[in-house]
Amino acid sequence: MASQCVVSAVLADQEVLEQIEQTEREFYGADSSEEELPPNPSVGDDEDELLSLSEDEASTRQGISSMSMPTGSTIPGPSVTPAPDEEEITREFEEGCGCAEKCYEKFSVSEIMEFRLSMMELSKSDRDMFLMGRLQVLIRDPCTVSHARSSKAVKKQRLTTAYAFDSRNICQKAFCFIHDIKEFTLRALRKHIIEVGPVPRIHGSMGRKAYNAYPFEVVESAVTFIKNYASVFGLPQPAAPRGRANQAPTYFPAHQNHKIVHQKYQEACTSENKPFMQYRSFLDTWHQCVPHIVFMTPRTDVCQSCENYRVAIQRAVTEADKKRLLGEFSAHLELAQKERDAYLLAIKKSKESSAAAGEGNTPTFSHLTFDFAQQVFLPYHARQVGPLYYKVPMRVQIFGICDSQPLQVNYLFNEKETIGVNGSKSHGPNSVISMIHHYLEVHGKKDPRYQFHADNCVGQNKNKSVLAYFMWRTLVGLNEEIQLSFMRVGHTRCIVDACFGLLKKRYRSSDCDIMEHLKSTVELSAKCNSVQLYDWEWREWDKFLATSFKPLPGIRKIYHFLFSKTSPGIVFTRTTCDSAETEFKLTKRGVRVDRFKADRLPPVLRPPGLSSTRAHYLYDEVRQFVFPEFRDILCPCPTMD
Repeated sequence: MASQCVVSAVLADQEVLEQIEQTEREFYGADSSEEELPPNPSVGDDEDELLSLSEDEASTRQGISSMSMPTGSTIPGPSVTPAPDEEEITREFEEGCGCAEKCYEKFSVSEIMEFRLSMMELSKSDRDMFLMGRLQVLIRDPCTVSHARSSKAVKKQRLTTAYAFDSRNICQKAFCFIHDIKEFTLRALRKHIIEVGPVPRIHGSMGRKAYNAYPFEVVESAVTFIKNYASVFGLPQPAAPRGRANQAPTYFPAHQNHKIVHQKYQEACTSENKPFMQYRSFLDTWHQCVPHIVFMTPRTDVCQSCENYRVAIQRAVTEADKKRLLGEFSAHLELAQKERDAYLLAIKKSKESSAAAGEGNTPTFSHLTFDFAQQVFLPYHARQVGPLYYKVPMRVQIFGICDSQPLQVNYLFNEKETIGVNGSKSHGPNSVISMIHHYLEVHGKKDPRYQFHADNCVGQNKNKSVLAYFMWRTLVGLNEEIQLSFMRVGHTRCIVDACFGLLKKRYRSSDCDIMEHLKSTVELSAKCNSVQLYDWEWREWDKFLATSFKPLPGIRKIYHFLFSKTSPGIVFTRTTCDSAETEFKLTKRGVRVDRFKADRLPPVLRPPGLSSTRAHYLYDEVRQFVFPEFRDILCPCPTMD
C-alpha cells in the first residue's frame, strides 16, 4: 500500500534523515534554534498555535516532502473522477490560497494538473492510504514547549500538521486542492490516523444489519416462492455453461420478467396476510440467493424436448399423466447429464494423458471438439452506421477445433474462399472434412488415439462422409483408434462455445474492415483463441469416400461411433454412452481394406469466388461503409464479364 511504502522509506533509514537535516536548517535559517523557529504558515487555520520542531521532526517532515510524486508519474487504479479543467486550475491560481505565503506561486499550472490527474486515477481506498502515508509523517507529535511568561514547560495536547508538497511548504487549502480532496476529508483522515493508525478506513455500518432490513422469515419466504415458481414454470438445464457457476441454470419463459414474478409474489403474500418485500429488495434477494434462476433470451440454446415436456406437464389434467410426464422428463434430463459427464471425462482423460507424456512428447490420447460459430460480417465497426444494417456485407464463416487445454484454432474464410459460389457449401461435408484433415496434419499432435465431440447436426457433422473419413484414417494407418461422439440435441454446450463467446465479445467492440483485422480481433479475444486464415485445400471427400464406403442405417438415432485399426472396415455404434455396442461393416462389398494409402487424396476443389451480381452489389452498396484505405481489398471494382 502507498502508506506503508512512504512510512517505511522515511522512518527506517536514519542515514537519509541525517543527510537532509542540513537542508531543513537552511530552509528555516542557519542560526535558528528550536525555541526561536519562525511561525510556520503551512499550518491550517483550524489548528492551535504552532509547535516548535525538533531536529528529528524537521528531518522527518523534510523527508516526506522530498518524496513527493515526480511530475508526470501515474498512480495505478481505476478512474473514478473526470479530468480536471485547466481553466479551473488557472482560476484557482488567480484567486490564490488566501495565506500570506502565496503557496500557488511556488508551482506551475501544468505541474499541479498532472499531479491531480494522478490522484484522480486512484480508487477511494488507495487514495486514502496514499494520503494517510503522507499525513503520518507530516503530523507532529505533542512536545513540551516553554512560554515567556512561565518558566514551566507546557505540553501541547493537540497535534498540528506541517503541510508540504514537493519539498515546499504549503497551507492546508493548497494541500487539499493539489491532492484533489475536500477539507472535511482531510480532517477525517487525520482523525483516523490519530485514533486508529494508517490502516484502511471501514464504514461504521459495515457488517451491521440495517435498521430497516427485512426479517429473515420474509427473505426466506421470498426465496422459497422463487424456487417453487421455478419448479412449476421453469425449464431446468442438465449442466451449467462452461466458465460459470457449477449450478445448472433454470430458465423462465422469455415472455415473463422479474416484475411479473414479483407481482405474483405480492399477490400470494397479500392473500395470506403475510409481509412481502418491495420490488428492488426482491430483485436483490433473487440475484444473491438464487442467481441460477434466469429468464430466457433470444440466444438461449434450449432443448425442444425439454420445452415440450414442460408444456405438457403444465397442461396435464390428471395426476397419472403428470407423473408419467415427469418420469419421462427426468429420464431425458438424466440421459443428457450422462452424456455431459462422459464429455467432461474425455476432457479430463486427455489432460491427464498430456501431463503424463510431458512437454514435447506425443500423448497417447487426445480429445477435440469442433463446431461452426454464427457467421460474422465485414465491414463491422463498433459504432455501426445505421444504413449498413439494411445491407448484406461480406460474410465470414468461423469453424473452430478446440483441444482439452483449451486451445482453439479458428478457421476463417469468406464468401470468395468457399467451395461454392457466393459462400455456398460452406457447411457441407467437404468443407468440414477438409478443415479437420488440415488441423490433424498441421496443428495436431499425431496422437494414435483421438476422441471427437461435435454438435448433433446431421447434414453438417453427422453424415456418411464424416464417418467414412474417420474410418479411412484408421485404414491408412494415420490413427490407431478414433471415437466420434455427438452431443444431445438442445444440450450441446461445450468448450468450443466458450471460445466462440470470447471471440464474439471482442468482435462486438472492434473495427474490422478486412480479414487481417478480424484475425487480430480473434487473437486478442483470449489466449485460447488462434486463427487459421484460408490457405488450406478444399478436397472432394464425399465422392472420393463414396466409392468405398456405404451409408450407415439409422444414423440419426446413434450418438457414439468407434473406429479401430484392429477391426478394419468395422464401425462400433452405441445409442448412449453406456449402452451395448453394435457392429456394422462400413466398407462396401469387394473393397479391400489394404488398398487404401495415406498419400492418395481426393482431387482439389478451387473456390469459384463471387458471382458478377454479388461482386457488383458489394462494390455499389457496401464499399462506401469500408474505410477508404481498405476498400480495394474488401470490395474491389468488379472485372468486366
